[in-house]
Amino acid sequence: MFILDLVRNFFTYSLCFITILVCAVPVLILVYLPFSWGWVSVSFYKIIHTVHWLFLSFTFLPLSLNFPEKPLPEVGIFVANHQSSLDIFMMGRVLKDRKYSMLAKGELTEYPLLGTLVEKVGIPVYYGDCPKRGLALPCALDKLKNNISVGLFPEAERFVDGYVHQFKTGFAVMAKESGKPVIPVYLEGSGKALPPSHKMIQWHPLTITVGSPFYYKEGETIQEFVGRVREWFIQEGKNKVK
Repeated sequence: MFILDLVRNFFTYSLCFITILVCAVPVLILVYLPFSWGWVSVSFYKIIHTVHWLFLSFTFLPLSLNFPEKPLPEVGIFVANHQSSLDIFMMGRVLKDRKYSMLAKGELTEYPLLGTLVEKVGIPVYYGDCPKRGLALPCALDKLKNNISVGLFPEAERFVDGYVHQFKTGFAVMAKESGKPVIPVYLEGSGKALPPSHKMIQWHPLTITVGSPFYYKEGETIQEFVGRVREWFIQEGKNKVK
């Protein structure tokens, strides 16, 4: 089994590296052009969606996708549990051809090329005494106002114990202020396939389950809304809760 995993990982990382080489230049060119030019944003997101699809395909892991019967709203706040680096690409399968921005750690902006990408199309989140702390929420609301979906992991860090941990409340504030729906996404198997701090991808099936949209109700508190959304994850996680 180890030899098979080693061979599969060799092909996975080789194919991903080739993809990066092919896509890096056009992505960096597009990032520096105005997104107000329609063809720029369309081309950029087309490349990003293709990369997400390819990266997940290159793992050669079996993937099951479960969507609700009714079509999802075009613009929304997509929230998911977080277990692995693979979750970014699994979210990409859900978001499909939408324009979207993912919340990302603010320290990523310190890297020369990645930082430019995060600042342009992502939503940097800063913590501690950073003067930029608190800018993520207005940035996300501006994205939603301009019909760009937002993706985030409300647990704010990766957990591989199988439990649903406490949620941060930012997504609920976004839903209240923007009127956009929250679409829950339960990711399963990624923590087994590629746990944090691991480099070799293990053979394990992946499952993506997308729930029906949650809308903020008039008179509802932030905590009540967070509780409703989190309860869906608890049910999907077979009532395992922290």
